[in-house]
Amino acid sequence: MRKALLPITAVIISASAMSQTVLITQDFESFDPGDPLAQSAGLPWTTWSNAPGGVEDTEVTDTLAHGGNMSAVFESTAANGGPTDVILQLGNRTAGQYLLGWWMRIPAGKGGYFNIQKSITPGQSWSIDVIFRASGAIELSTNASAGATTSYPVDQWFLVGMSFDLDASAATLTIDGNTAATWVTTTAVGTGGVGLNQIGAVNFYGYSGGDQSEYYIDDLSFVDISGVGVSDLGALEATAFPNPTTGAFVVDAAGISSSAVMSVVNLTGRQVIAPRALLRRGALSRAEVDLSGHPQGIYFVRLTDGDHEFVRRVTKH
Repeated sequence: MRKALLPITAVIISASAMSQTVLITQDFESFDPGDPLAQSAGLPWTTWSNAPGGVEDTEVTDTLAHGGNMSAVFESTAANGGPTDVILQLGNRTAGQYLLGWWMRIPAGKGGYFNIQKSITPGQSWSIDVIFRASGAIELSTNASAGATTSYPVDQWFLVGMSFDLDASAATLTIDGNTAATWVTTTAVGTGGVGLNQIGAVNFYGYSGGDQSEYYIDDLSFVDISGVGVSDLGALEATAFPNPTTGAFVVDAAGISSSAVMSVVNLTGRQVIAPRALLRRGALSRAEVDLSGHPQGIYFVRLTDGDHEFVRRVTKH
């Protein structure tokens, strides 16, 4: 059974130094193999019919894991999917900017699926359906525009990342840092909710477009980054090059003081490069960064100068 741990609803970490708040984080390490996820974790985890512990619930497993020993598995042998049908409530959010991400693995010959619900009450309307076919292809439903990435690495852990800017009604899906889809958050599938600019929940369903479904998720985070990335440094100009990068890149900035520092955080909000000073070269300040020891994905370079901040997004391939 579940070991002693603060419920996930209590894991709300105020990261004021990074102007963001980690709303949800889950690595599944507090559970034992076979624990029903929604029943053991409690809210914000539940099932489509709000019946944790029933046939819609899924198990935590030690069969595969991205970090540590545990992950959650979602599977079905039915072509039409189910009964596995788990909901992660994100809150009915209508404004601000958010990052949502997790690591995912789909064994060879199997497939996977998730969708973004507009409400914590499932079935009203949803923003996007993402189907991972057994062939390695990614299929999109709704009005989402496909990006450059149309496939995922079979039988390997890969990073699913989403950014939501509800103030601009825009959202992006990335796979290992590469854009797979963009869509307008006011559009929807299903009955009702069309025009509603809102995100409510993730639906992890045992489905894969007709293939047999089996997929694993691990190290999930949902982060509020409202306010991050808005420069108020006046004449500041900053670049990160090359971007995308395979690891090493240079940050050049103008218009900052000699006391400014630079740091780097990953998609989950975890700091991967501690704050450090930039080297002053006349009017230009420079920092050399190397992410070679870190996984592929999206990172955020943060420049802090007193009470002011500026953020640049960098993608590592």
